[in-house]
Amino acid sequence: MRSVRGLRVKGKRVLLRVDFNLPPGEDFDIQRTAPTIRWLSRKGAKVLLLTHLGRPAGKRDPKLSTRQLLSRIQKAVGQKISFLDDCVGPKVERAPASPLALPIP
Repeated sequence: MRSVRGLRVKGKRVLLRVDFNLPPGEDFDIQRTAPTIRWLSRKGAKVLLLTHLGRPAGKRDPKLSTRQLLSRIQKAVGQKISFLDDCVGPKVERAPASPLALPIP
């Protein structure tokens, strides 16, 4: 697998698919991904994090919202992360240049 380190990402949107489908209190995958998120952000990329929780069978279930991961991701990355409740559309287009946490629709 190629590393992102050789890519020119300044001013680009980078969709980073991450597996943060974690039980409460378990942050290993978040900690393992944090250096990549920080590197992309420092290089000027608009980082879109795409993840999910559980298997909601195509329906939105507030108990499985990835919003509950937000504080854990922010702590690991060391910066504010905006949460969007969708991964396409005008909200995503207008989103700030900071890393974002997005659910899989």
